[in-house]
Amino acid sequence: FSYEGGPQLCSKDGVLYVDGYDAEIEDWRIFCYLDLEHGTVQTDPPAGFSSEWPDNWPNNGNLTPTRDPVSGTLYFFRYLEYGKTIEVLNADKRHLQTLECSSSTLYVPLIYNDCCGIVRDGAFCYVDLHSVKDVFRFPLLSNGD
Repeated sequence: FSYEGGPQLCSKDGVLYVDGYDAEIEDWRIFCYLDLEHGTVQTDPPAGFSSEWPDNWPNNGNLTPTRDPVSGTLYFFRYLEYGKTIEVLNADKRHLQTLECSSSTLYVPLIYNDCCGIVRDGAFCYVDLHSVKDVFRFPLLSNGD
């Protein structure tokens, strides 16, 4: 796991993917897409997915909407301290949880089945937004591992 050139785990618009610097093309690219619903890894993006980030992406502290693709629940989030603390709010924009994270690789936290995906303590974690307990945890390795 490296910030200098990746690969790194990212999410955008409910899509979890791995990107990084590709020395062969001398540019950043997406290596694969993770399909959590089917437990598969794909080389092609899901239909309609754009990897382009808007100029006002969530690093600016404003509330950003995201919809859980499983429950259909609308959530809002903002970074209280980018790369360290995410605040998740309900559809009425009322505070639901504050989650500590140790990485800013997930520019938009992935909310899936009322759990929020974050990176902390060297692992990708899904945290239940009601109990605030990890329901999934997978260690991330560095380029040297």
